[in-house]
Amino acid sequence: MILVHGGAWVAGDRTNSVQPLFQPLSDAGFAWFSISYRLAGDVVRNPIGAALQLGTAENDIRRAVAFVKEHASEYRVNLGKIVLIGESAGGQLASMAALRPDPGGAAQGVVAF
Repeated sequence: MILVHGGAWVAGDRTNSVQPLFQPLSDAGFAWFSISYRLAGDVVRNPIGAALQLGTAENDIRRAVAFVKEHASEYRVNLGKIVLIGESAGGQLASMAALRPDPGGAAQGVVAF
């Protein structure tokens, strides 16, 4: 399970936003990873900087899938059962990353809430 936090694409973090999922996933015996991604910039204060960040978060999610696959044996991950779990903006990013995966970096499922 790769956990993708929410936060309207501009806030949130991997330790607090999805923390309620940590214990249930551990108790169920799942290997899980709570990841960070590049947040969008402040559109009002820096519209050009914000525009330059478009797509970077989605790429970070795809890169996380590839990382988990590259290190599957180290973390005892089943390559055929990698799932993205995202809440709010993280659900949207997880869905987009799954719909347009990197070669060899596809997730097998998405839980978006």
